[in-house]
Amino acid sequence: MKGDWYGSRPNKPINFTDPTGLVMDYANGGSGTYWGAKEDRPVNDSRVTPDEGPEQGPTELKKVEIKQPTIYYDNYGNPSTDPHVVTGRNVGDFGYTAKDVFDLIVSVIENAGLMGKKYKDGEYVCTNFLKDTINLIGLSMKEYFPGPDNRVSNSVKLFNEKDYLKPEKGQNPGVGVYVFYKVYDNGIDGHAGVVYFDVEGNASILHNGLAKGGNEKVNIYERNNSDFNTFFPEDQRKNDVIYKQIYASHILPTY
Repeated sequence: MKGDWYGSRPNKPINFTDPTGLVMDYANGGSGTYWGAKEDRPVNDSRVTPDEGPEQGPTELKKVEIKQPTIYYDNYGNPSTDPHVVTGRNVGDFGYTAKDVFDLIVSVIENAGLMGKKYKDGEYVCTNFLKDTINLIGLSMKEYFPGPDNRVSNSVKLFNEKDYLKPEKGQNPGVGVYVFYKVYDNGIDGHAGVVYFDVEGNASILHNGLAKGGNEKVNIYERNNSDFNTFFPEDQRKNDVIYKQIYASHILPTY
């Protein structure tokens, strides 16, 4: 028989075997399906074996981030996703009670030397004091008193209704610490300050400018659980008081 019986196996029948006779000699122009080992394939050959797919590098799994909803809790520990619940408090406040938050604000005011500071019309009124308080405890002026001047009405006009609390007429908000805003009947003047409501609805008001026989000054004024609107002069009660709550997480960034 003429020809080289072992030509398809580079004349090395021990190291390279072809028991099926299916291996093609690509070097000499053979064609067809390549069944041999990958390392024997010619460099310029693009054919693959039936069970060998295209070569691919390692695939990295893409991490999918799932945004968790912010959970709020009411005063009874019931969870909610509504941040505007009147009686609610933020999940981050469980380490501090509302009274703790109010006492902290009072201590900051005392340390700054503002407690007892005299009210002076046109120079140091309740809104001046509130602005000082906002700055001292690290709240956002844009959020809590965004108006261009000291008029309460000009700040209230800039609020979105979803950003403040407005209880039913004759009712106070739930337990918590709030900045309060009261616009008088003329739609221009008013009062603002900080108030804490306890579980019985009693109010502790941190305020400057309460009309008490000319003895107005920064002080804490206590009220029973009656409608907070009655804290203001009887002829200035048409407009409801609105509130923005202060949470521990607002004034304690690392909490």
